[in-house]
Order: sequence, then structure tokens, then C-alpha cells
Amino acid sequence: MIRHVAFVAFVLISSGCSDDSSATPSPDLAKSTATDRFLGTWPSCTFGRRLEFTTPSGTPARAMNDIAGSLNVTDNGNDTIKMTPTATGITNCALDFTRNGATANIVPNQTCTDEGLVLTFGSSGTVDVSTSELAGSFVVSFSGTYLTQPASGTGGGVYHCNAR
Repeated sequence: MIRHVAFVAFVLISSGCSDDSSATPSPDLAKSTATDRFLGTWPSCTFGRRLEFTTPSGTPARAMNDIAGSLNVTDNGNDTIKMTPTATGITNCALDFTRNGATANIVPNQTCTDEGLVLTFGSSGTVDVSTSELAGSFVVSFSGTYLTQPASGTGGGVYHCNAR
């Protein structure tokens, strides 16, 4: 019996148990817990994007809606994450975001090429995460060649991922 009491006492002392029930997690721990929700693979996502052409004049908008896929989110360090979608039918642009708790904001002026158009992701893009979903939106400007003609315009997109 003495051995069991000594073992229990050792476990309680070595685990740092305390009777201070009013202790709260540090802000860094709370921030880490919230941002860690971003990380990993989100296997059930839908993506959408719409491009509005300024030039060439009269070019109809290009819309892609309800594209199914997945999203992989990795930690870049320094409070940034990289979000990489995988879906058929869209260009899978890997984008960096600066995170703060359960929200992340796009790192401005990233580019990605989609069928001859260079998409520039400005400063308007956010992502929110909870324990059961990840959702966000972004705004882009673009220029390049579309259907063999110089093209430019603006657009935006959305994405939504369900629980893992």
C-alpha cells in the first residue's frame, strides 16, 4: 500500500497539479488552440469564383460555382498559414494568410496564373474557422490573355469546408 501512495504522490507532483481552479490559459495558449483548428486537410469543400472582364469589351463574366474538392492548410511559422486547394476544374492557387485566433487575412499581392490570366490577390480576403467549418472569401484583379486577346478585370471567390 505504501508503494501505491508514493506512486500517486509522484504522479501528482510531476504532473504539476494545482488546486488553483481559477487559473485561465495564457493568451498565447488560447491563440494557439484557435489557430491550430486551421491546420490539416479539410476533405469536403466547395469553391466558387467569378471574373468580370473590363477588357475585351463585351466579354461575358466567367463563373465557376460549387466546385468540389479539398483544402490542405499548413503552418508557415511566424503566424502565417498556407492554404492549398485541390479540385478539378479550377486552378489550385496556394495562398498565404496571416492568422490571428480563429480568423486569417490574406497576405496581399500574391499572384497565380489561371489559363493565361495572372490573378493578383489584393488585401481583401479573410478566412474564419470553427471546430466544424472553415469559410472565406477573396477579391482579385487580373490581366493577361483570354481567348487570344488581352484581358483584364476584377473578381472574387468563396470557399466553404465542412467538418473533418
